[in-house]
Parts: sequence; structure tokens; C-alpha cells
Amino acid sequence: MTFKLNTTGESKPTKRRLPGLALTSTALAIGMLVFMQCTEQSSFLTQKSQWSATSAFGLFAATSTETQESVSNGNAVRIQYSVHPAMETAAPIVRDRKLNFTVGKKHYLPELDEAVIGMVPGESKSLRVPGSRIFGPHHRGLLVPVSKNVLPEGTPLKRGAMVWFTTAGDNVEGHPIVEVNEHTVVIDMNHPYSGKPVVVRFRVTNILS
Repeated sequence: MTFKLNTTGESKPTKRRLPGLALTSTALAIGMLVFMQCTEQSSFLTQKSQWSATSAFGLFAATSTETQESVSNGNAVRIQYSVHPAMETAAPIVRDRKLNFTVGKKHYLPELDEAVIGMVPGESKSLRVPGSRIFGPHHRGLLVPVSKNVLPEGTPLKRGAMVWFTTAGDNVEGHPIVEVNEHTVVIDMNHPYSGKPVVVRFRVTNILS
């Protein structure tokens, strides 16, 4: 061990580093630098992987949306629909019917032609329309006088009483008595909802062409 003379006249041992310590410090510094570089590279790769996955998902989603065909004017489409009373909780007036039509031809409801544009198969909507658009307008010619003698036994002979008929399709329909005379009653044979608003609920099932 060597000594170095100082100004105070005291002798102090000169500090010497062990060669191994210097090597270890250098190795540690290099190791830390390598570790930091690896960490940064790993972080970059992770971010890049996340970005790639996100980008791929976004690209897939965009492609899926772009390739999904929507209804446009002139398309032949098929819908499934039901008709419901507008302000009642009663059962549907018409349930689960199918209809094919060409958009823009306005063979049925003009509101339907407009509402269906831009829809995709599986999408649903509701339309509030006058019942006359579906069941026809209320005709005075369908106010039919009927002899009291031919009415079913037990039918109340008063305004508002329902007279029940079986249609050609074996459906039972009720029509109200609207006038009572001495020998006859007048029955309104118009559809019960021909003069009332209704709601058409429909779903696009197919774009046919």
C-alpha cells in the first residue's frame, strides 16, 4: 500500500480500485444499456403488434360494413310485417305476413318505399299510417241493411252490438250494428280499422335483386 503526502502533514492511504470492480462496473453499465435497449425494442414491438391488431380489426370492420348491401331505389325486396292497432294493446290485426315488392314502384304504401331505402337485411322499422292505406277507405256502400230475422239468435239489437261472420278463409270477423230500424239493422261491413291509424312493423329479410 502506498502513501501520498498531503498539506496537513498527515498520511492517508491512497485508494485503489480493484481491477475486478472496474470491470464489473463497466459490465454492469453495458448490461443496463443493453437491457434498456431491449426494453425499448420490446415496448416498440408490443405497441407495433397492438397497432397491427387494431388496424387489422378496423380494416376488417370497415370491409364488413362496406360489403353489406343496403336497399336502394329499384331493388326487389322481401319483408315480413305485422299490422297493429296504433293506440291499443290488442293482438296484431295482421300477423307475420310476407311481401315482395320493388322499391320505388309504390304498388303498396308510398311510406314503405321511402322507409325501406338504406335498410339492410335483418333491420326492422315501424310506420304509423292511416288504416285506409291498408284496409281501404270507409265506404258508405258497405253499410248493409240486414233483416232482423236472419241475425244469429241472441244478437243484441242495438247500436254497437257485434255481428260475427265467417269469411271464405274460415276467419271470424265482427262487424258492428250502426243503425236499428223496425225490421232491419244496418251493419258496417267496412274493416274495423279502415278509419283508424295503425302501426306497420316490418323487417327486411332479403334483397332479391
